[in-house]
Amino acid sequence: MSQNNAEQKYVGLIVIVLLALDTYGLYNVWSYILTPGPSKSSYYAFNMTIAVASTFFLTLLFVLFTTYKKYYAKKKG
Repeated sequence: MSQNNAEQKYVGLIVIVLLALDTYGLYNVWSYILTPGPSKSSYYAFNMTIAVASTFFLTLLFVLFTTYKKYYAKKKG
């Protein structure tokens, strides 16, 4: 396995985990919003924090990886 393929597999694994966390957080926030009656707002805040943080890290990973790929391609060729 070349270095490039290994990097892509690790980044793909991280993306899958972050997407799963994001989906989990958004699902719980959505169910909190649709639940009638009183609910715990701390539960909502925790799940909203999970959703925002995982979205932030997905964006950061995208920017860093594309910058790295451009730098690596420029350095190689």
